[in-house]
Amino acid sequence: MIHAIMQTLALTFVAFLLVACVRGWIRLIRRYRLGQPLLEWEPRAIVPWTVWEVVAAIAVFLFAQLLAATAIQYWVGREPEFLFAEMTGDQWVGVFLVDSLAKLSAAGLWLLLIRRAVRATWEDIGIQRGRILEDFWLGGAVFVILGPPVYALQALLAYWMPYEHPLIEMLQARWDPLFLLVSGLAALIVAPVVEEFFFRTLLQGWFERLHTRGLSFLSASPPPAFQVGDPPSADLPEPAEPAESAAEPVDQEGPASASEAAAKGTWPILVTALLFALMHFPHGIPALVTLTIYAVGIGYVYRQTHRLVPCIVAHLALNAVSLLALALAILES
Repeated sequence: MIHAIMQTLALTFVAFLLVACVRGWIRLIRRYRLGQPLLEWEPRAIVPWTVWEVVAAIAVFLFAQLLAATAIQYWVGREPEFLFAEMTGDQWVGVFLVDSLAKLSAAGLWLLLIRRAVRATWEDIGIQRGRILEDFWLGGAVFVILGPPVYALQALLAYWMPYEHPLIEMLQARWDPLFLLVSGLAALIVAPVVEEFFFRTLLQGWFERLHTRGLSFLSASPPPAFQVGDPPSADLPEPAEPAESAAEPVDQEGPASASEAAAKGTWPILVTALLFALMHFPHGIPALVTLTIYAVGIGYVYRQTHRLVPCIVAHLALNAVSLLALALAILES
């Protein structure tokens, strides 16, 4: 009885997801054909951190991972090359806890660094506290639009090429509620928050700064200063006729239009997405290809809105549905 209910709920969710995905793509295609951006661009300030803060963040992250690896080796009492093959379920729980603590600590230290060293505001970091609910909605919309195509492509690639993920293998080997809880927290909370904070806020934000400064070097005008104002809604609105500007129609090449053009670089999105996917390269080619595509979509949202929460929500939703599908498959077997 329970098995039949779970199957019905799963099929209902898949059907709803597919219908919403098709509607989302229809809306995006309509906007594209009208010459409108898929998502409205929102003004913002150039991020204040420089290459030194980026290097410091990488150093802090690597140091935290080194401490975590040392703690894990001490915890399991084995050499690193034998850890994954011989660890028990309780040891794996400890591994996830130590690794999660190291990643959260590294992100917290870097956040403290830029808040103190370069006076970064919450808007610089990508958090607008008055728009959290809107950000959750936008992040969910990103998953609805990109999730089904990414899952379909991954299934197609996995048919010819192996797809490996340590979490999948461990869950298949041992079905432990405590292990499922801890690994779920790591996949649904720690990974989306830390990875999006590192790749989108730190790296893509800095790449966009480099792109903006680079464009400013080509002209005699000073680097454009973006101001955080009253941005338009990011909820993928229906196409509308552009409103007439109340400002005088002069100096179309002035600082405002130059600022938007400078901020709309493509290479920061692509480079960040590729680096994000390469971090998951050990999982196989299917993960590399599909995560690159998904990360490009998330990167586009970040570029247009400069808000981090939608990126975290889209990342979390992808992991959550994947983990739920895996749990259902294991229960059925």
